[in-house]
Amino acid sequence: MPQSHFQELIQRTRAGDRAAENELLQKCRSYISLIARAQIEGWMRTKVDASDLVQQTLLEAHQGLDQFKGDTEAEWLCWLRGILKHNTLDFARRYQGAAKRDVKREFSLD
Repeated sequence: MPQSHFQELIQRTRAGDRAAENELLQKCRSYISLIARAQIEGWMRTKVDASDLVQQTLLEAHQGLDQFKGDTEAEWLCWLRGILKHNTLDFARRYQGAAKRDVKREFSLD
């Protein structure tokens, strides 16, 4: 998206415009989904879908929007990738280390 449009969306979002915030989050959904699919390791595919990670990432972005201090689309996407990476690693730690689950023995039926 053109930088001027992005900056306008950021300004409107920071001013409390819900429509601008929704547009901002929806415009990056496909990009975040693509990154999420690439980050999910084989063993994780039996436990989580990329869409779950995308939804969690966008929810956390919405909730923590005041923590975003950037002004450019590149900074915005970098911030979202950081949230996604944190969510992916958190999910991996939670399931890979669980004593009751041996995810290494699981396989996808696909």
